[in-house]
Amino acid sequence: MFESVKKAFGGVFDGLRRKGLLSQGDIDAALAEVKLGLLGADVDYRVVKSFIARTREACLDEKVLKSITPGDQVVKVLYEQLTQALGGQGGKGIAITHIPYRVMLVGLQGSGKTTTLGKLALLFKKEGHYPLLIPGDYGRPAAYQQLQKLASDAGVEFYGEHAGSLADLVHGADRFAREKSLDVQLLDTQGRHDFDTELMDELQTVTALYHPDETLIVLDSMIGSKAIPLSQSFNKVAPLTGAIFTKFDSPAQGGAVLSFKESIGKPIRYVGVGEHLQDL
Repeated sequence: MFESVKKAFGGVFDGLRRKGLLSQGDIDAALAEVKLGLLGADVDYRVVKSFIARTREACLDEKVLKSITPGDQVVKVLYEQLTQALGGQGGKGIAITHIPYRVMLVGLQGSGKTTTLGKLALLFKKEGHYPLLIPGDYGRPAAYQQLQKLASDAGVEFYGEHAGSLADLVHGADRFAREKSLDVQLLDTQGRHDFDTELMDELQTVTALYHPDETLIVLDSMIGSKAIPLSQSFNKVAPLTGAIFTKFDSPAQGGAVLSFKESIGKPIRYVGVGEHLQDL
């Protein structure tokens, strides 16, 4: 992940550190290389433009240019801006603030949504919570069995009632959770095919019924620039609170990951780094 970005930034960092005093021209030349590296990684153009403008302003501060080691100071600014673009130091993770706490995952078919729900359940269990997995993906027959197995593997509760409607599912699962004193409810939803209007309408209904505290979009790290319009589409019907990127261990360029926070205004909560339940 981020190989082209690492290469671009690495070259810039080395060049800046070799210099003594830095001029505005040196800063602009370095940022031009960074810009090309980000665009080459398929980062959204508007995100790149904003990132470069903010970084340039911070780098041209007198305290930076007149410091004893201006090259190191510029590298520090670049690192801080990149960290901010990814959501900041405190952007990761979910804090359970009340009971019951409801989490809903949304995304395209094949993004790894159902598996990610199992990973979240295990993570919450390790943190001392009592999760409930709820199978709301009616469009994929195998999703019910898959989530049931994930619940078993993670050692968490599974709501096994075959509900007649989404309303029955949501209300039944809530009753089940209260009876069992389960504090975190995790709802799977039907995977969407791009911008399917009918399925988006259904998602809007599910959101109104479930009242999620967290709505996380699950995105394949290899999706590229398509991630932003896709996330914006989901955000209109099910207001997002963050994202989970899967296949973070892949050789993907990482443009979608770098673009998400800036474009959607929400943090990246977690990343999936493997196929096992603990790989989150």
